[in-house]
Formats: sequence, C-alpha cells, structure tokens
Amino acid sequence: MRALALLATACATTAAAHAQTCIIGGYAGDALSEVVIATGAINNTTAVSDSLFAMAVHPISGVVYCITTGGRDLGTIDVSTGTVTHIGSMGDAHNALAFESDGTLWATTGEGASTEGSLWTVDATTGATTFVTALDQAANEDGEVLAYNPDDGLLYRASGNDPFIFQSIDPSNPLAPAVTIPLSSPTSAEWLGMTYMGGGTFLYSDRNDELNIVDTFGNVTFASDPGLYQRGLIIPEDQLGTNVCGPAIANSTGGPATMSAVGTLNADVTLRATGLPTNQSSYFLASDAFRAVPFMPPGSAGNFCLGGGNNLGRYDGLVHDSGDIGAITIEIDHSVVPIAGGSDPNGPFTTDVTGLTWYFSCWYRDGATDNFADVLCIQFQP
Repeated sequence: MRALALLATACATTAAAHAQTCIIGGYAGDALSEVVIATGAINNTTAVSDSLFAMAVHPISGVVYCITTGGRDLGTIDVSTGTVTHIGSMGDAHNALAFESDGTLWATTGEGASTEGSLWTVDATTGATTFVTALDQAANEDGEVLAYNPDDGLLYRASGNDPFIFQSIDPSNPLAPAVTIPLSSPTSAEWLGMTYMGGGTFLYSDRNDELNIVDTFGNVTFASDPGLYQRGLIIPEDQLGTNVCGPAIANSTGGPATMSAVGTLNADVTLRATGLPTNQSSYFLASDAFRAVPFMPPGSAGNFCLGGGNNLGRYDGLVHDSGDIGAITIEIDHSVVPIAGGSDPNGPFTTDVTGLTWYFSCWYRDGATDNFADVLCIQFQP
C-alpha cells in the first residue's frame, strides 16, 4: 500500500450565485460563447478545434457530445478548452442531437441529407446511426433542432424556415405520428439550437442571432439578442461540492474514478461517478464523516475514505451497471439519505441532511477486485 498523507477536509458551501447562462456552439467564428440568457451579454468565448452543428449533454456522464461541421462526425467537446474529440462518422448530414434520461442518443437530418427530415438513433461509442422514421417536413426544409424534456419524456423538434414546424415525438413509440404544436407568434427565422431549461420550457437560438424561449404549448417569449449566429446550444450544469481523498487509486482503465454532483444545494442533486471500468456493478455510499487517513479494505484495490459508523450508508438498493461509458448517476433526495450500513434510501434507516455537510463516494467492481472513487463533500442548504 502506498503511503498516504493527511488529507484536507474543507468543504465548499455553495457555488457562487450567477445569472443563468447558456453556451452557444461554434458554427460561425469557430468559438463557444457563454451568454447570459436574460441580457445577451457574452461572458467569455473559447476557440474550438472544429466547427459544430449541434451539442447535447449526456445525462449520466455529463460529457458534452457534438456533431462536427466537417464530415458530420459525432464527437465530444471539452467546453472549457474547446477541444473536440472525434468519435466516428454519422453517415449522413445529421444536424441535431438529444439524449434521453437513460442515455439513448437521438439525431435528426435536415436539408442536404440523403434522407432529409428524418429521426435516427445514434451509437454514442461509434457514431453509427440507425434510421427510425421520416418526419413531417416544412415547405422550406431549412434545418432541424431537437431537445428532450425529462419531465414529460418527450422529444421536441423544430424544422423549417417560414413556414415552420414545432412538434413533440414520443421516443417510446417513435413510429406514431409526431404531434404538431402551433406557435403563439410567427417564426420567420430558422432555429439553430435548442435545449431544455426545465419547467416545460426550451431555450432556442435562431438565425436572427436571438435567444428565445418556447414552452410545450408553443408559447414563444423573446429572451435576448446576443448577436451570435451559432448552431448548437446547451445550458451548463452547476457543479456542486468539493473533491477530497483524491485522486483515487487508478483502476483498470488506467485512471481514477471521480465523483461529481450537479443541481442545487437546497433542492435536486444528481450524483455522478465517472472513470469507472465499463460494464461493472457499482453503487454510491454516503456518510457524515471523512477519514483524514484512508485505509485499503482487505481484498480491495482502492482506498476507502468514508467514516461514520452507524451513519455510513449505502445506496445498495440502487446497484448500477457502469455500462459502455463507465459512469453511473442517481438523483438523491437529501431528506432521506441512507444510514446504518447497507440500508436502502427507500428503507427505514435514513436521515435528513438538509443544512448539514455530508460525504459521498462510489464502490465498484473492477474484474476480480473492487475499488473506490474519491470523495465528494457537499454542504446542503435549508
């Protein structure tokens, strides 16, 4: 076992308050721009290594996927650096992406594709696409945008450029006719990107260089005019907590597993563990205590950094498979965090951690052995 130094246990209280922003993709000008939605002010720009047609955030790993302009490849992009990593060709002129909550990736084709105005599924590991169904086309099939609403489980798609189509699609029955939703105000400019904001509303960018908001009933509201002609649109996630006891000991991937969380400290929090070996059993752990000097349990290849005795709980009723992306996620209710070793969040042994500091990690199999991620410290708010 390698020597271990004492570890700091400081835990950040909360992310700094800020106006809600979006990131508009690098289509014209080859840059990502972070824009304040309400005002259109540009906080910063980041050069990208390839022009983009679309972006979508993987709901489990948090990785941002994209369609590149040159070759229409599927790729991933690090929005902090602008580096695009190509995965593989999508085989046609696809121009929109959206993930379902389970990680299923959907795409559409628009004008210029060999099969215009159609819905496809995408293998996120290779970029290979599978045709699903043809979609209604506007008289001017000028473009496509696509977004997923996790609150109603539907895909929403917009197409055309005066005239215009706005529709919902049931991904559980994609061959059923799409439902057309009339818009409250005329739309004369092609939509270039769309993403879900929550509460039944979507943010979209258009060819007039504007940001607008549309809800699931078709009500359109002007948001701001950043003056950017860009394709691809996402809303960055608010990262929560402070990582301690890390980096964790590397696993068979060659790197460590890492904890993260997104959401709000007084409401919904989503835990993530990434960097896991693929297709392995995994689950999250929780405790009110942290070991300044971790130990390696017998038979394990990793260091265990949680303490807590009776307040050490496991989300073992929610055992996950890390799948082909090597990541797992859960949404936690901080009023029912498991305690008393081995209890389930739906079981009798839970506690309310509202207003308290709590620590989270992840146990996972790695072939014949097991390992642990680092620890994420979160100070919840009332």
